[in-house]
Amino acid sequence: MIRKTTFLITLFAINLTIAQVFYTEDFETDGNGTRYFPEVENIDGQNDFFARVQDADHTANFTDDYLGESGTFYWAGEDHDDPQVGGSGNQELELLINDINISGRTNIFFSALFGGNALSLAYETADYVIVEYRIDNGAWVPGISFLENGNGQLAQDTNADNLGDGFILNGTMEKLEFSISATGSEVDIRIRAASNSSGEEWAIDLIELSEGSTLSNSNVQLNDEVELYRTNRKGVFRVKSSNALIKSIEVFDLSGKLVIEIKLQNTTSEFTINLSKLETSIYVMKINTNHTFFIKKIYKN
Repeated sequence: MIRKTTFLITLFAINLTIAQVFYTEDFETDGNGTRYFPEVENIDGQNDFFARVQDADHTANFTDDYLGESGTFYWAGEDHDDPQVGGSGNQELELLINDINISGRTNIFFSALFGGNALSLAYETADYVIVEYRIDNGAWVPGISFLENGNGQLAQDTNADNLGDGFILNGTMEKLEFSISATGSEVDIRIRAASNSSGEEWAIDLIELSEGSTLSNSNVQLNDEVELYRTNRKGVFRVKSSNALIKSIEVFDLSGKLVIEIKLQNTTSEFTINLSKLETSIYVMKINTNHTFFIKKIYKN
């Protein structure tokens, strides 16, 4: 028997958010100088570059190609201080996205696909990938950082102690996200990455900003088309859609790592989501439809 409950699985005061993407950069077309502004854009060979690239002309040292990218092109870097890339001493290079209009928007989320070299001892403590933002030309605020983790890998710094301790960048690009709590007229995004040797590779793709509006958490019905149920099986939830085309379900842990993704081929009926293999924790569930998506924090016990 399925017991219909509120989306609030526990006594945590967690709100439901309906989010809509309002900005996307996927690097499928050249936007240098118009949509985005790199410090340089140069390729001096397969092991030395800071540029918009594709797998067809760029093969990573540690794998044949990146997997999981959106489309064909993405932005990536390796050995930035090569004389024909950034120049001697310029291991840190920046990619800027300026003046994104956020007037009147609240509850803004940043998300992107990230990739890198997961082999041990690939990176040094001086290597990193950091995404920052600023509102109305104010101070830069860190959003997400990937730092060396003591094992020569770049991992997410989840507690701001300047040491990677979370998700490790690897050859399969993963979607991670963070919230932008401040409001204003415009937001700038800055990607700062440091690499001074061959093999210290990183990549970013499908940069998106979305806005969420908070609703009451007292009703299981997400809108007129989508409902969520909790089953009597531990860790198993059920989604029911009457009219909406459900594209996919994504579940993230609190570090922003995508831990489960279910692609549903435009499903318009009931289906179950089994989270029983996940550790007991709070997760973020994202339900993607054909015209919007819904984000909800849930507690899996």
